[in-house]
Amino acid sequence: MELRHLRYFITVAQQQSFTKVAEKLFTAQPSLSQQIKDLKQEVGVNLFDRSSRKVKLTDEGRAFQVYAEKALENAKLAVAAARQVAQQKNNQIHIGFLNVAEIKVMPQILA
Repeated sequence: MELRHLRYFITVAQQQSFTKVAEKLFTAQPSLSQQIKDLKQEVGVNLFDRSSRKVKLTDEGRAFQVYAEKALENAKLAVAAARQVAQQKNNQIHIGFLNVAEIKVMPQILA
């Protein structure tokens, strides 16, 4: 399962239309349908009821949506945490001394 599958699933659940979602995500409708089909196969249950003109979540789909939204939010938090650590590393200053004479000079410069 990829984050893309979860994004597509959540967007279809919100919009209740494969056509609208395909347009919104700049993807072909058959491709979107295939991604949702792949997700359905992986999860092992029907996530949508497609018998009417509008696409509706099944009970299983509603339960899945709660955790899919949390998974996407956690993925965003994971990216933010990694970037924050990288930013902190970039803000560090490393100073080295070349010889003993600089031990007296360098502290005065840094003060």
